Amino acid sequence: YSFRFHGFQSESLWAAAGTVFHDILLWPVSATEIKAKTAARLQGHEGVIFSIQFSSSGDMLCSASDDRSIRLWNIASILRDRKSTETLSSIHNTGIDEFRFELFFF
Repeated sequence: YSFRFHGFQSESLWAAAGTVFHDILLWPVSATEIKAKTAARLQGHEGVIFSIQFSSSGDMLCSASDDRSIRLWNIASILRDRKSTETLSSIHNTGIDEFRFELFFF
């Protein structure tokens, strides 16, 4: 399983958790609420989620699973539409242990 925060202030702080049930749960973190409602449940992996990473803007989320796939999620679109949990892309490979967003200039 895995867990990540994104944001630096309580008004814009989000949490994401990868579960053993193949889902990623996403919710806003509030300094005033003890029990927050899940904003989105991202589904698509077929294995335990062992790594998740937000993009620096927080609009995208990347996840890796023991199903040997990496998925890229458009969080901004999912939260706006509140319908689609479809991934932008999925990469299958073997032995993925860790990843991170990088900015490349060509």
